[in-house]
Amino acid sequence: MEINELWFENFRNLEQVHLRPEPGVNLIYGDNAQGKTNLVEGIWLLSGERSFRYGKESDLPRLQMDRETGRSRVAALVYTEGREQELELLFWPRRQVRLNGIPQSGRGALSGKLCCVVFSPGHLALVQAGPAERRAFLDGAIGQLRPQYGKILRDYDRALAQRGSLLRDAPRNPQLLDLLDIWDSHLIRLGGLILSARLSYLDKLEPHAARFHRGISSGKEELELRYRPGGAGAGLIPESWQGREELEKALGEALRQSREEDLKSGSTGAGPHRDDLEVLINGAAARSFASQGQQRSAVLSMKLAECEMIAETMGSQPVVLLDDVMSELDRSRRGYLLGKMGGRQVFITGCDDGILAETGAGGVYQVSAGALTPVEKKGG
Repeated sequence: MEINELWFENFRNLEQVHLRPEPGVNLIYGDNAQGKTNLVEGIWLLSGERSFRYGKESDLPRLQMDRETGRSRVAALVYTEGREQELELLFWPRRQVRLNGIPQSGRGALSGKLCCVVFSPGHLALVQAGPAERRAFLDGAIGQLRPQYGKILRDYDRALAQRGSLLRDAPRNPQLLDLLDIWDSHLIRLGGLILSARLSYLDKLEPHAARFHRGISSGKEELELRYRPGGAGAGLIPESWQGREELEKALGEALRQSREEDLKSGSTGAGPHRDDLEVLINGAAARSFASQGQQRSAVLSMKLAECEMIAETMGSQPVVLLDDVMSELDRSRRGYLLGKMGGRQVFITGCDDGILAETGAGGVYQVSAGALTPVEKKGG
């Protein structure tokens, strides 16, 4: 997969940007708050995934845009599936997704057209953060490979919210208890799909991550990734499994056993929304016992493994987005990361062009106040 052209129009602070990136490494540099991350975010949104930044989609149109006559959009010409295709997201005057000029029903329609792996400073805290961040890592990675997975997650969240509302209302209206079985059946079916997708993906991801970590640590450390059912599902939902039916049965039993406690708390105590991805280095929990450098190596290994999973599943390399992470890694880790970027289109952002010699970038661009300027490389 490769991006041939990019357009940003009134997207955050990017008023009018047109870019023809190089097929290899592209370096985008400039001071903070000039638009580097906005550019990376726009590319990521074209993959069909939600933003890796906090905030609402209503914040995406440029504040200074003329709301009467202007529009806000991100578009790209992408070589994918053996031909060039146009991907477009419009945010103003109304939200719309277009594929080759044809309106689509939702952003998920772009999933699989442009697969990306994004690595930002926030991802460096993936090991240190809570379970929600690691669940999001799994779900985002799976969603690019299985477009229907996003709908399953949304349906599960809706069923979870409905069951939670019922749990809170039931003490005042006992007749509502009869409806719990209905919502439990929805959660069991959808939860089984989520669990089987996560476990299947992790089963393939883990060997790649372990191999990369051995390379980064010169064979001194072993990385393990384990799926850990949480909440009331701990000890009931199996970590190893023989099929989705087994997972559904275990989830059903966990919901049955936790029902009384769920009614007291007004929330659902078992299910994939409670689970975690445990990261272990040499058998010890990386979150508690690893150094910051070891934790960063683990995250780096997981991201590189995500690239491998896309390449294996889709038959082509993903576009890699490295947003301001090079300065966060020491020279050896930067070197290892860049050494694995061969054959991929890469976008690297940073505050200056000091890492140009390391990256071997083919395209170099400076960003200032939302404007992008190509820079002629020194010595040519």
